[in-house]
Amino acid sequence: MTLPEVTCNTFWLSSSAWEFPTSDNAEIFVNRLVRAGLLAHDPVVEAALQGQI
Repeated sequence: MTLPEVTCNTFWLSSSAWEFPTSDNAEIFVNRLVRAGLLAHDPVVEAALQGQI
């Protein structure tokens, strides 16, 4: 499969072109990562960061 080229403002991630986040659209970018299943919350990591076992 040949993917179309991306622009200087985009990159390939999980077979899709994604716009580089900016301070204006960072929250939208993170929400899009979550919806795509590329970013998840792990309660074990959160507990470890808080010093819990």
